[in-house]
Amino acid sequence: MAQLSGSSDVPDMGRRQFMNLLMVGTGMTTVLGALYPVVKYFIPPSTGGSSGGVTAKDALGNDVLVSDFPGKS
Repeated sequence: MAQLSGSSDVPDMGRRQFMNLLMVGTGMTTVLGALYPVVKYFIPPSTGGSSGGVTAKDALGNDVLVSDFPGKS
């Protein structure tokens, strides 16, 4: 059985690396583009303060204060 030493169907190493880079770059762009809204949805917004929390609001949008509860001051 004879083997061909130089088949024209196989691209050279430089072209293969370029195609791999192109494929990975396109895939990463798609994944990051799809992941960005998911991350923005599940990470709550912060005001940038040192507490790292968000002020609790009631149904009308007013701040909920600890002093409004009976027995708490």
